[in-house]
Amino acid sequence: MKKRYVIADVFTDTPFVGNPVAVVLDAEGMSTGQMQQIAAEFGYSETTFVLPPEDRANTAHVRIFTPTREIPFAGHPNVGTAFVLASYATAKDETLPEVLLFEEAAGLVPVRLLKNNGTISGAELRVPELLSCRAEVSAGQVAACLSLEAECISTAVHQPLVASVGLPFLIVELASRDALRRCVPNLQGFRAGRCGVHLCLYPGYNAGGELRFAGEDVHATDDRRSGDRQRDGCGDGAAGFSSR
Repeated sequence: MKKRYVIADVFTDTPFVGNPVAVVLDAEGMSTGQMQQIAAEFGYSETTFVLPPEDRANTAHVRIFTPTREIPFAGHPNVGTAFVLASYATAKDETLPEVLLFEEAAGLVPVRLLKNNGTISGAELRVPELLSCRAEVSAGQVAACLSLEAECISTAVHQPLVASVGLPFLIVELASRDALRRCVPNLQGFRAGRCGVHLCLYPGYNAGGELRFAGEDVHATDDRRSGDRQRDGCGDGAAGFSSR
């Protein structure tokens, strides 16, 4: 079985910088198990698989996998996939619509291509769900998942809260930048199901803008830049690209 694939770096115009995504083209005929094995082999936070759309009015059916599981939606894989498809179309002198429509488990994801002097320079997407706030998690449970003391979790503005625009995340405010830098995901905590799968961490409004993202299925390390996490609470987001 031979399949084409492209590795695209999102949120950058420089190769090997930004947030990488592997885009597997012509994925028709592949089983879920095969897709999961390939995603694990790439080892990126996400790998996408492009399939024919179920509705011909749409551009493609896109499945997204982390190294350990399939997820219903993610930010930078969508914009990276759009860039790759648009680049291939340009190389073949084909025309794609300005807005690509991707069928995904979370719903339909419109991705608008951005051009600079006729050249594709980025994309912006509309999330498939309105922002929803779900369950709260105790500060003690979150601290245990992050190898921190309970007092490092700030609850002055909100409790640790699960929110989603298509993929649920646990949003956690930390008491300081020091806590943000010291936190180390505790895999036993994640596997016990105490904190969910992904966490979006930030050091409070007065500490300046800085985010970290962590989870068991991204090897308990930071997802260097992330689209849907930063868009929780917003309607859309944009990104630039570099392909390898």
